[in-house]
Amino acid sequence: MAVLQIPDRYIPGLQLIATLDKKVVESVLKAVAESKPSLKNKEIATEVSKVVPEIDPQNVYQIILALASIYDLREYTQYDNDKLSEDLSESIITDLEDLSFEQQQQLKELILKALNLLEGTLGSTSKARILLSEYERLYLKAKIITDVRPIFKEELSDSVEGTLIIHLLKLNYLDKSGEKEFFIALDESDLKELEEQVKKAQEQKKSLLSVIEKAGIPYFIS
Repeated sequence: MAVLQIPDRYIPGLQLIATLDKKVVESVLKAVAESKPSLKNKEIATEVSKVVPEIDPQNVYQIILALASIYDLREYTQYDNDKLSEDLSESIITDLEDLSFEQQQQLKELILKALNLLEGTLGSTSKARILLSEYERLYLKAKIITDVRPIFKEELSDSVEGTLIIHLLKLNYLDKSGEKEFFIALDESDLKELEEQVKKAQEQKKSLLSVIEKAGIPYFIS
């Protein structure tokens, strides 16, 4: 059996799968299977919570977060469902020593059921998320800082000759070495060009979505 390390952030969801009423967890799995795929686990959790109101929305999110991580692990390890379910369950049981025998069995059974049932939602989401991460750099966030710079006359003792309004684009991105940032100076024409490019990308997205929806193919928007 392979020893799998379970990150702390996924433990609460796995505990819920093991300890909640089995039928309630199965209702969550069914709702996830029928939900629209999304790269954002919180969006899936919001939709599932509407269908399974008897569970606290935060608990629904924790369960989906844990299940999504299992699908990510499967993509990276290339384990089949049976092996992954067995190895993962044993590793979780080792970490969660207070689980009863019945809870341990429920955990194994429901993890395997989730792996077989949620291929079209969390499975597709995991593949899309990994494909997205294969780019050399990933955008994190942006900020435009607008500033005024004085223009001095040749003699510093003289008054200011004028001012210049400048824009500074700060981009944060992620690469293999971690989070980084860089700055780009922009003028008014640059801002207009950026705005035009964003509008163009949105229009192209609409055109592509129209074709994809007519073909009946599920899609993700990154």
